[in-house]
Amino acid sequence: MLMALTSGTRLGSYEILSPIGKGGMGEVYRANDTRLDRTVAIKVVPEHLAKSPERKQRFEREAKAISRLNHPHICTLYDVGEQDGVDYLVMEYIEGETLAERLKKGALPLDKALEYGIQIADGLDTAHRAGIVHRDLKPGNVMLTTPGVKLLDFGLAKALAVDSGTNFSESPTMTSEGTRAGVVLGTPSYMSPEQARGEGVDPRADIWSFGCVVYEMLTGQAAFTKNTVSETLASVLTGEPDWAALAPTAPPALRIMLRRCMEKDVNRRLPHIGAARIELADATELKKRAPASTRWWRPLLAGVAVLAVVLGIVWLSKDRLGPSETNPSVSRASVDPSPGESWVIGPHDPDIAISPDGLQIAYIARRDAGIQLVVRRLDEFESKALGGFGGFIRQPFFSPEGEWIGFVAGNVIKKVAVDGSAAVTVCVLPRYLSGATWAPDGTIIFGTLNGGLFRVPSAGGEPEQLTNPAGSAHRWPTMLPGGDAVLFASVLGAGSDVRVRSLTSGEEKVVVEGATFPLYAGTGHLLYVAAGVLWGVAFDVERLEVVGDAVPVVDGVMIKGPSEDGLGAADIGIASNGTLLYRPSGAKESGEIRAPTLVWVDRDGTEESLNLEPREYGRLRLTGDGTQIAVEVDDADTGQSNVWVGRVDDGTPLSQLTFDPARDSYPVWTTDGQHVIFGSEREGGGVFWKRADGAGSVERLLRFDAYWRGPVFVTQDGTGLVYARIRRGTSTDTESTHRVLSLRDDRTDEALALHSHFNASISPDGRWVTYISEETGNFEVYVQPFPNPSGSKWRISPSGGRDPVWSRDGRELFYLRENTMLAVRVITEPSFATEPAVELFDGPYVDASGRYYDVAPDGRFLMIKPGWLSAGREAPLRIVFNWFEELKRLVPTDK
Repeated sequence: MLMALTSGTRLGSYEILSPIGKGGMGEVYRANDTRLDRTVAIKVVPEHLAKSPERKQRFEREAKAISRLNHPHICTLYDVGEQDGVDYLVMEYIEGETLAERLKKGALPLDKALEYGIQIADGLDTAHRAGIVHRDLKPGNVMLTTPGVKLLDFGLAKALAVDSGTNFSESPTMTSEGTRAGVVLGTPSYMSPEQARGEGVDPRADIWSFGCVVYEMLTGQAAFTKNTVSETLASVLTGEPDWAALAPTAPPALRIMLRRCMEKDVNRRLPHIGAARIELADATELKKRAPASTRWWRPLLAGVAVLAVVLGIVWLSKDRLGPSETNPSVSRASVDPSPGESWVIGPHDPDIAISPDGLQIAYIARRDAGIQLVVRRLDEFESKALGGFGGFIRQPFFSPEGEWIGFVAGNVIKKVAVDGSAAVTVCVLPRYLSGATWAPDGTIIFGTLNGGLFRVPSAGGEPEQLTNPAGSAHRWPTMLPGGDAVLFASVLGAGSDVRVRSLTSGEEKVVVEGATFPLYAGTGHLLYVAAGVLWGVAFDVERLEVVGDAVPVVDGVMIKGPSEDGLGAADIGIASNGTLLYRPSGAKESGEIRAPTLVWVDRDGTEESLNLEPREYGRLRLTGDGTQIAVEVDDADTGQSNVWVGRVDDGTPLSQLTFDPARDSYPVWTTDGQHVIFGSEREGGGVFWKRADGAGSVERLLRFDAYWRGPVFVTQDGTGLVYARIRRGTSTDTESTHRVLSLRDDRTDEALALHSHFNASISPDGRWVTYISEETGNFEVYVQPFPNPSGSKWRISPSGGRDPVWSRDGRELFYLRENTMLAVRVITEPSFATEPAVELFDGPYVDASGRYYDVAPDGRFLMIKPGWLSAGREAPLRIVFNWFEELKRLVPTDK
């Protein structure tokens, strides 16, 4: 039993003032800290929980970890103590009511639920990054205060394994067996299925509970509470919340997030609470942009969805392709791939396009001959394959007359006539292409993943740079009527704006904040993507500005991300006759997925498979003798990344080296091949190493603080680790330095005079370092002496380059320019010099920030061949004929 404490009782330096409440975790009192003269809350641990030496040891260990959490939305643990057999915790005293008390009055307004949800997710995110799982998140452990929410009892479900209480919607249900397998820790109504089964948990258990809490805030009813504990647990394991209880005003992205949070299969559940926080923040921004007076669109869209089901497949005759001159009607159709085809859906780029007259569509498909660019008339059942064009095909777009289709193959823009005649090269890309538009004057304007807008004649020529953004990227351009101005997305970090630029004056301005992937409709509307929804707003082409408020016009469009920012392409196209083409977001969940594979590539581009299992391979390194690999492997379901190792010369499978739920990345070998060094978000983040044979435990080398640290390379004598030190939240260009950490026992850490900012590589003789820098405005490859540069450096790449790697004999330097591998002959005596670069091979190989390839001693390149998603007939394209009529009803204009 709990021993009731009376006013005036002293526990150490704390004087009890009055009781606050009690629960399965213990009794709570308001007290005065006599040393610091402040009011605190004291939780007295029940005697039957405190007397077990094993539980007490665990309690002290967990409390010590929890005390390190310092966050505005987490109740601070000040102290723990014991007096006369009474164990207690001293916590921040918080005035307010619990969320459970507030929910007795009913559901929260959407604004308030989103606000509280963001704050709860923010607190959980901080704890999860510190390796702490709450395990008992519920409305009773969320305190509502004037500044915001405070999370209570963090981690105490593990620290104090208590027996079940009678009120199972509030009291934790736990056995007295600690945290071993088969033990239930948490509150039945809010615990995850794996908790209910007594299995081990990780932060994803909190994500389930978070979804339950947000659902209850929105609906006023618990997602799983039944009459008895056993019925509640059964509901958690096999039942579903009443999704119809969510108000019609709940944004679609919020509904999807809740379903992902409460996914029973832990491997399909939302992997990081930070993703939920972003979704809630986007929903908040979405709501701000859509005033209450315009919220009638939800019932309309729901009715349209029903209409689509009733109509089924509409007639696809030529007479139906254009709007009727009198009383045009909106109709919908689904487009399946032709027999023998399946859609190919790339991870980053648009894969579909519709001709300006609305008569033809272009898409990427898989056929017997491989991945092909395909064109199809909408009044015909058969499609026509235009070719594979020797490279990874992406981003098709039509010419203004619909006679040509532009596309990217490898690192080249090409065009091909719709009748299937030979393809023509337009230009070599200076950077990875992110969107293109064919202007009426015969030029093509294209955006880039990490640079500005460029213009090139469609007949071929050298690209001309139109914009030179400072630190941002200009993507997804689309021409406005007349060809005098272009819309595009300006992406900076995790934010994006839609801008317009005059091609005559060069004037540029923001037209919509927080948006991406702009399109223009001939009805006088600007369309754009925000929070996974296509929005429409009236647009004045003469004044180049929006008019009035934006309204969601299409929900459920597939949105892609070029990297981790999620600010990518939408698979959508609009014809001038009012036909809308789009790929629904659900297509991602169906079809055959082919993961990336590891391949050897000779200097002439000949490939040889390593016969290793396809996986989501990432940054990689070979050992000095070229026999072993260390590589990141991502888990698409959980969002985790771990380091795998193994031999590449005998076909034996790779083995997983790291297993932490946090992301492990940037693997680097020690020179003796005995250890792998890697960066990780585990335990607050840092740089770690582990024996490559898996023996022993992971050891920390460096800790994150205000700076992120990433391993770059080990010095040739094996005694030092060169690592990048980058201030968090800033660009790597301006806030990065390099340091060298001694790998000897002394662990000295010294600054290094390097001009580079990342992706450095040391020469085999240890005298030179190559790196990339953006000091000219473009990424270029440089070399400087090592370890003392003496002010000397040489630019190696004349027109763009990245990811440089030395040959094993130090006589050549390799680097990438888009998808082309180049080799540069290096001369170091009597002084440093280079010969002109030579192109070796092109290819559709994976490349992103960091090193995604390496070079073996025999001169072969270890590359990652990208995967793809091939979706079949269960994921058709959607077409809406005369969609402009619907758009004009949704967003009236003067036109």
